Amino acid sequence: MRISAAGARPGGGDRVKGPDADVPAADHRPSSPDDGRERYLDLLRVAALVRVVAFHTTGWLWLSALFPAMGLMFGIAGCLMARSLDQGGPRAVGTRLARILPPFWLYGVVAVTLMLLAGWRPSTSGSLGWGGLAWWLLPLRVPPAGGPAWSWLLTIGLWYISTYLWLVLLSPLLRPLFRRRPWCTLGIATAVAVGVNLTHLDLPGYFVLTYAPCWLLGFARRDGLLQRIPGRAFGCGVGVLGAVGGMWMLVGTRAGTFGTEDAGGGNVLWSLALVAVVLRCRFRLDRLADNRWAGRALRAVNSRAVTVYLWHLPAGALAGVLLEDGSTGHLPLRIAGTVLLTASAVLLFGWAERWRARRVPPSRPSGPARRDTARSRPPT
Repeated sequence: MRISAAGARPGGGDRVKGPDADVPAADHRPSSPDDGRERYLDLLRVAALVRVVAFHTTGWLWLSALFPAMGLMFGIAGCLMARSLDQGGPRAVGTRLARILPPFWLYGVVAVTLMLLAGWRPSTSGSLGWGGLAWWLLPLRVPPAGGPAWSWLLTIGLWYISTYLWLVLLSPLLRPLFRRRPWCTLGIATAVAVGVNLTHLDLPGYFVLTYAPCWLLGFARRDGLLQRIPGRAFGCGVGVLGAVGGMWMLVGTRAGTFGTEDAGGGNVLWSLALVAVVLRCRFRLDRLADNRWAGRALRAVNSRAVTVYLWHLPAGALAGVLLEDGSTGHLPLRIAGTVLLTASAVLLFGWAERWRARRVPPSRPSGPARRDTARSRPPT
């Protein structure tokens, strides 16, 4: 396992004029009148987080194969990043960093303190030098860990944070490229991702290259490109991607190499197929938004999604230690313990992410925007 990572929106009227004239304006209205969030994307993100927590708690390999949650999370993030860039320009990068870094810093303070108390002493040189602690401030690579044997649990999941950070920083360059040549850009990114896995190149930006295609699919949803593909052509395309990717992963699983470079290319294709299908769909989910308890739970999880991701692995490990038994008979208790400890961590540390969320504009529906005015439109 690797643990390093190197328009305007339609207002009034019945239809949008310009390049997106065939898209009904109603498709871009908020699915919830109270805060303008697109509940469908919120629900997808919650489902992806549940799958991630379930997989890391149970270790069931079929969960990862059946539902490639990480690709979906990057696809959703790419869609929201495109929306932010269209409305606010390059300053959207700063907004995204201000949202993800505070909860990461708080997590780092706790993690580094625990490792130091357990006997970790970074040397003046080497891979665990004091200078490496700078990656806990700006995680352009996975921050170092050392000392106790359990310290790897504190950093093994941080490749996602590093990858997300890099894709956010690259988005002001990727966005104009995608707008000029959308399918060419997506095709090149996919070919590079598959090629890296086929050639077994050990690159610092492995995860960035692997999940960039899913990120770009988020751009495609934002621009309405997925909806414009005829249904039959779309079905054939995702069917081929899914079949090739699924067979690739199946062969890798039988060879005992699932999750490594030998099956990583299959995961790229399988993830692209699923992400394309779910991002092509658009559901308003008004009843979900109007339900008091369901709507509140959905908002709570999404506003603390980074905190949930950061703390679920240590929570799961601690639940396993407290049970002192890895037998399947204790699996329900371990799942319950993981959920309880993760929820406790969110209650203790979720304020860091929520504090910044109050100062960030809500995630507006990600329908297509007119390209001639989207670049100059200020954030709303």
